[in-house]
Amino acid sequence: MSISSEITRITTARDNAFDAIEDKGVTVASNATIDDMAGYIQSINTTPSLQSKTVTPKTTEQTVTADNQYYGLSSVKVNATPLESKSVTPKTTQQTVSPTSPNIGLSSVTVSATPLTSGSATPTASSQTINPSSPNIGFSSFTVAATPLNTDTVTPTKSTQTVTPGTGKVGLSSVTVNPIPSNYIDTSDSNASATDIVSPKTAYVNGTKISGSLVVVTYRTGSSAPSSSLGSNGDIYLQTS
Repeated sequence: MSISSEITRITTARDNAFDAIEDKGVTVASNATIDDMAGYIQSINTTPSLQSKTVTPKTTEQTVTADNQYYGLSSVKVNATPLESKSVTPKTTQQTVSPTSPNIGLSSVTVSATPLTSGSATPTASSQTINPSSPNIGFSSFTVAATPLNTDTVTPTKSTQTVTPGTGKVGLSSVTVNPIPSNYIDTSDSNASATDIVSPKTAYVNGTKISGSLVVVTYRTGSSAPSSSLGSNGDIYLQTS
């Protein structure tokens, strides 16, 4: 080993030793020599130097360590968790309530009363969809008016009648049917036929109109010849002696 390399080795060892002394909190002069090393070593504080730190909670894990010039931590102060209180109003859709930065949580959430309104409707002939007025999201109460009905009166006729509710009404609460008019006669018990009815008369039998086919012949008698104006065509005249 040469003298030059040995000097380099000793110089490097000296510098490393002074760096280690400075790491222990002792300031080493720039012109210090190996002869000064013992004094610097003796000035090293052998009582551990500890550090106190303060941290604030976060949403992720934190590792708290002492800075390089300290042996460790004498204390760690953890600040109160940064929380926030919020208020929300119910909606028809889902809501996610999150804290605003730098807060990491919610200390409380105040939910306002659900915005409701009262509603009403009157029944109609067709279906109705009633929605609450904005910003309300529902009904606290809903009043359904009485169904608008009317009464009606009809008199029987020979043809079919359809009775419908009047304007603005959706149904009939009652329908009064008057008695059958006197000009309508029940003929269901009749038993005459066309041959029972004198032609050209007509009659209704069991609800059907029948034209008579019976021909009436008049018989007349006299002692002399009849005049041409006597009776009707088809009459029979018997002359007696």
